Amino acid sequence: AGAFDLIVIDEAHRSVYQKYRRIFEYFDSFLLGLTATPKDDVDYNTYQLFNLETDFILVAVSGGLDSVVLLDVLHRLGVRLAVAHCHFGLREEDADADEQFVRKLAKQYNAPYFAEFFQTKAFAEQEGISTQMAARLLRYRWFEQVRQREGLSYVATAHHQRDAAETMLLNLTHGTGLAGLHGIRAKNGHVVRPLLGVGRDDLHDYLVENRLVWREDDS
Repeated sequence: AGAFDLIVIDEAHRSVYQKYRRIFEYFDSFLLGLTATPKDDVDYNTYQLFNLETDFILVAVSGGLDSVVLLDVLHRLGVRLAVAHCHFGLREEDADADEQFVRKLAKQYNAPYFAEFFQTKAFAEQEGISTQMAARLLRYRWFEQVRQREGLSYVATAHHQRDAAETMLLNLTHGTGLAGLHGIRAKNGHVVRPLLGVGRDDLHDYLVENRLVWREDDS
């Protein structure tokens, strides 16, 4: 049995898994985060990214392809969701349109919605860091604030297989040695990345097959 079979006992969830098995296959290795064949004496609560039945997940949604898939997959699995969106003030009208799109998406999924508008460039200059690093620090800091304030279990981000590979390569080029081989972690504290085992082509196919709409980042 795979990890998904070990967790999901609800037949409605199982039927969704069978219908969209292509996109849900990653759960066998990433939902529990196991690296070996499951054993009867393993405490799966120690390894799983989150509990499908009980945890309340704050999903980071930019409006792009990856996060739209993540939100839809978790919704189909019956996970209790809230949506978080970051407006970094970097793309003017496009960023405004992204925020409005995600707001409507959260309403469509009947999920609580949280948005924050950051002064990213000013923060980057203040801290003497790149805009990209500033955006990363701001969003994860805010995600954790929302998670704690609202009593949520985890923050889920939509990093996927290519993100993990690119991070690993970047780590190695920066001289991190063998320590850099882990790339992005599937679970780091209260942050989980359920799509880490999925390729971008599969994500795109899922969107097309299910007629989902997403926003393109032209920057």
